[in-house]
Amino acid sequence: MHDHTAHRLLAQIPLTVSPFAGLPTSITLPFDYISLPASLPPSSSSQIVSPSGQSSISPEQLIADCNNLSAHLTKEAQTAKGDVENWVKSIEDRELMEKRRVAPGWLDTGVMMLEPTKAAQGAGMIPQQPLEPKMLGIGAEEGKGKQAQSPGEELDRAFGGLGI
Repeated sequence: MHDHTAHRLLAQIPLTVSPFAGLPTSITLPFDYISLPASLPPSSSSQIVSPSGQSSISPEQLIADCNNLSAHLTKEAQTAKGDVENWVKSIEDRELMEKRRVAPGWLDTGVMMLEPTKAAQGAGMIPQQPLEPKMLGIGAEEGKGKQAQSPGEELDRAFGGLGI
C-alpha cells in the first residue's frame, strides 16, 4: 500500500508539459512589513481612555452603557410611535364628530348615499311653473336673446313645467 510505485491506471496517463503553465513566483514584501508577535496581547485592556485623557471607562461598563442607550432609544421610539397613533386617532375622532354634527344619523345607518325623499302627493302640493329668466334678475326680453350656459339648463327650461 505504501510502495512508491504509481497506481497501474495512473501510470497509463501520459504527462505533458504545457508552455502556458507557469510556476508561481515569490511575493515581494514591503520594507515596512512587521511580522506578528509570537504572543498576542489580551483581548481587552483594563481601561479605555478618551483621546483627551480626561476620562476612562472599563470595556464592560462601556458595553453596559451601550445596551442601556439602545434600550432607552427603543423605548423612546415606541413612545413616539404611540403618540403619533394617538394623534392620528384624535384627528379621525374629531372628523367623525364633525360629520355626525353636520349629518346626524348618516354614519350610523350604513347607507352611504343620501337620497331626497319626495313629498306626499296631495292637495297641498304646488304645481311647478317653468323657470323664466326674470327670476335671475333678467327681464323676459333680455333672456330670450341669450343662450343657456349649459345643455342641462336648456333641458330644464324646455321640460321644467312637465312635472317629471
